[in-house]
Amino acid sequence: MFLLPELTLKQTEKVIIIAKATKSKNPHDKSNSDIIGTSEELSFNHTNQLSTKVSINKFDHFKSVK
Repeated sequence: MFLLPELTLKQTEKVIIIAKATKSKNPHDKSNSDIIGTSEELSFNHTNQLSTKVSINKFDHFKSVK
């Protein structure tokens, strides 16, 4: 994955990491079989103590848009 130049973390104080696993060839397509995981909130105020884990352990349920 990548960040667009205008979407940087430069001015951000906190961040949550989200990871997704999918069978799709297009990672932007959503499916009920996709699984996701999130980290706890990380604060850049304590950069010398940053550490996290991400467990991909939930289905990424979505609603169809008609």
